[in-house]
Amino acid sequence: MNKERILKVADAIENHHFKTLGFNMINYISEEVPDRSGHDCGTTACIAGWVHALQKGIKKTLACKLPIAEYAQKYLGLNDRQAWALFMECTTNITDKEAVKVLRHLAETGNVNWRIAYDERDAA
Repeated sequence: MNKERILKVADAIENHHFKTLGFNMINYISEEVPDRSGHDCGTTACIAGWVHALQKGIKKTLACKLPIAEYAQKYLGLNDRQAWALFMECTTNITDKEAVKVLRHLAETGNVNWRIAYDERDAA
């Protein structure tokens, strides 16, 4: 696991590094799903899509042909269990802030725990 790279992705999502790229866990990269970041960007990306955008310097992109989840797994140094949990286990209604929290937790503990995002919602 590459803690530094995981935190780099968390920082990029949190700071809205690409002004034309929003967030939605439904698709890797898409112009057809709503932006869950609140920035109302025309193009959205999930965590793996953000990894791809950071590595390629993409500011606005359409769906690409790369196996994005595999690429992101290798870049972040995740095992198969971690990658599946991060990219596939939770795909709906996750905001950028919740994804950042899960990424920071992963960097700290080595575990993907989407429950922490839901626990914060339940407490609100």
